[in-house]
Amino acid sequence: MVNLGVLPWPPAGFDVEADNVLEFLRELRVVLPAIRLLVAPAHGSVTVKRGTLKAPPISRSASPTEVPALLAFYRSAANFNGSDEFELEIAVQGGRKQLQHFRVDVSAGPGGGGQGI
Repeated sequence: MVNLGVLPWPPAGFDVEADNVLEFLRELRVVLPAIRLLVAPAHGSVTVKRGTLKAPPISRSASPTEVPALLAFYRSAANFNGSDEFELEIAVQGGRKQLQHFRVDVSAGPGGGGQGI
């Protein structure tokens, strides 16, 4: 999991006592980081896709909220078993960059080859 930072809470001008937390979260414009593959895996491929994740409800009466996310998928080469590694560069707003190194252990799946993660 990549830690992309924490939103300041409460944000400036936000009345924590008011019952508008859910409204604030809906209005929040999330800027996703830019992700670049720096070092490709030797025995597979990595794909980054834009998607959504369900965030847990903030109260018992609230529904889960969908939030935008970038998802990285690793797929091993056919019949590969063993370890593979790759590196991603994550650039967040403000120009800060973070390198993330991933090691994937692939074992034989139902089809005889690695299944990836």
